[in-house]
Amino acid sequence: MLTEIARLKLESRLPLHRQLYEALRRAILDGKLPADDRLPSSRSVMQDLNLSRNTVVAALSQLAVEGYLVSRVGSGTYVKHHAPKHPIKRSHTLVQPVPAWSKRGQLMSTVNLFSVQSEGARILSEKIYL
Repeated sequence: MLTEIARLKLESRLPLHRQLYEALRRAILDGKLPADDRLPSSRSVMQDLNLSRNTVVAALSQLAVEGYLVSRVGSGTYVKHHAPKHPIKRSHTLVQPVPAWSKRGQLMSTVNLFSVQSEGARILSEKIYL
């Protein structure tokens, strides 16, 4: 598995955490990482691939949020038994407003974050598929 992942490209337009995420996701969907398979620790992956731990943790966290991985406290990170076939779609609204929130809190929960970015940040987020 790490041999395929070791092909991350520094010159790629995608950030390293996104490349690692894509490589792990492909390995899960292709069956190279079967369900209930335990992944190496983030520190081990960090050392093997010569990446920062933040890069590894960002990729693993995104996979967990999308339902591909599950972390078991004191045991490790495992491939989820029923991993989704496609990544979740991101919505522009982060959370649904709660009636008990203040008017400002309700307004901030519905702000489209992509509309308040600078032009450069918007172009960058489009290029990395955010």
